[in-house]
Amino acid sequence: ILTGYSTFTISRQMMRNDLEKRIIDIAAIGVQRLDADAHHSLISAAQETTDVYRTLKKILQEIRDCDTDVQFVYTMRKTSDGLLVFVVDAEEDASQMSHIGDKYTEATPVMQGMFAHPVGPVCEPSFSTDEWGTWLSAYAPLWRGDTLEAILGVDISAEQIVKYERLHMLLIAIASLFTMAVVMLIGLVISRGI
Repeated sequence: ILTGYSTFTISRQMMRNDLEKRIIDIAAIGVQRLDADAHHSLISAAQETTDVYRTLKKILQEIRDCDTDVQFVYTMRKTSDGLLVFVVDAEEDASQMSHIGDKYTEATPVMQGMFAHPVGPVCEPSFSTDEWGTWLSAYAPLWRGDTLEAILGVDISAEQIVKYERLHMLLIAIASLFTMAVVMLIGLVISRGI
């Protein structure tokens, strides 16, 4: 059991580290494709029909489509009164899309840290689960000169890792039970022989 749990812990950490590196790379490379001045010009939902918005949305969709596990890509900014609001969202379905100025009320400490002290792309320390699945999120700062214009958010599905972890634990349990049964049978045979 201890050996199985040790291998599980090591492989779990390796998989999660690989996923973190992957999503941070996607966010870091993706944010470089965005035009901060164009992004800065987007202020109201009425601008969602403009070419500027469509161009930025298309870039976000291309970032999302570069990896099959990436589901959500969006930009957010902090308003002068301290609220986090969406600016551009890659989502095509208008009923699920966040619009310019939509408030975001569930900011994590990592997300808030990006606005307080942005240093570069960062990843959430753990998975989050909601009605759409299990996710890992990363953020990259979008600079406009020396000013933080917004952050690019990327949410990647962690479902495959969670499934693999459950399968790994099940295999450990089966192998441990099988080993215990064999050892008990051998012990019974030896003790009867004695």
